[in-house]
Amino acid sequence: MSSLFTLLRDLFFINLIVNIWQRAKPPKTFSWQTLLYLSIFSAVMSFLARTDYVKDALAALGWLFLTLSVAWALGGRKFRVPFLISTFNRVPG
Repeated sequence: MSSLFTLLRDLFFINLIVNIWQRAKPPKTFSWQTLLYLSIFSAVMSFLARTDYVKDALAALGWLFLTLSVAWALGGRKFRVPFLISTFNRVPG
């Protein structure tokens, strides 16, 4: 009976992980979501690193990936900042 519960638990967790991956998977490899996931991965690795040099390097890469992903996601679109009257456009050039 115990092995049945273990099997069901394992199947539940595998199904949960597959479901999360299907929802979070970027639409294609070269997309802004990939850069966002790289920034999250860099932040986690920076937290787990032991030396200060590696922590700083990974944190800097994380911020770079985050900046590029936000710029790519909002590129060419108008966006509105809450509580401000004006809308912002992408800067040409």
